[in-house]
Amino acid sequence: MTRHDMAFARVYPPRPLEPQAVEALLLRLASDPTSAPVALEARAQPTTTDESAVDYWIGSSGKHIRWLRRTAHDLLPGLLVDSEATGRLQVNHAVRVDVRPGGLALNVDHPQRTATAILSALNQKSAPR
Repeated sequence: MTRHDMAFARVYPPRPLEPQAVEALLLRLASDPTSAPVALEARAQPTTTDESAVDYWIGSSGKHIRWLRRTAHDLLPGLLVDSEATGRLQVNHAVRVDVRPGGLALNVDHPQRTATAILSALNQKSAPR
């Protein structure tokens, strides 16, 4: 897949961003053998003040971006996705990370998160393409 095959959406994560919710999302993305490659970007943007802002983007192939948006939204309640966002700059440095978990057991310590992940996966299978 080339960078031209990728579709991106700007995301605004909920605040505060719970580490457990991010972990659940990453495990869900890594555990799906049928999903397309996913790009997760955090970009520092200079501002007019001494602070810097961070822009977050998610990307996947054009036909999988809808699945990625729904999955991220299901597992990160409060996530806002702007599919019409513009202004994504050219990539200067990138790192590729391949994740292939051998198998993931159900997390019985957090039944609500587990049920949400399962329902999200079932929703993906029944959603129109």
